[in-house]
Amino acid sequence: MLSAYVGSGPPQGTGLHRYVFLLYKQQTKLEFREERVSNTSRNGRPKFRAAAFAEKYYLGEPVAGNFYQAQWDEYVPTVHKQLSGN
Repeated sequence: MLSAYVGSGPPQGTGLHRYVFLLYKQQTKLEFREERVSNTSRNGRPKFRAAAFAEKYYLGEPVAGNFYQAQWDEYVPTVHKQLSGN
């Protein structure tokens, strides 16, 4: 799955959630055969697994990463509304 970035949208009352960014060094140009998902769709997002994607495309281990924490705020309903498209 290839998807456009969408901001955090943790459920209300569930506290802090961690969001992770991983950086991989590509050995060659990748030819993706993945479904493209717009930033107005949640299709496949909850089931995406970075490790499986990296293995499928022979990316090896991440070379860098970063994370942030977020919790529900008044903007989350806007994110969920954005994702209610297809």
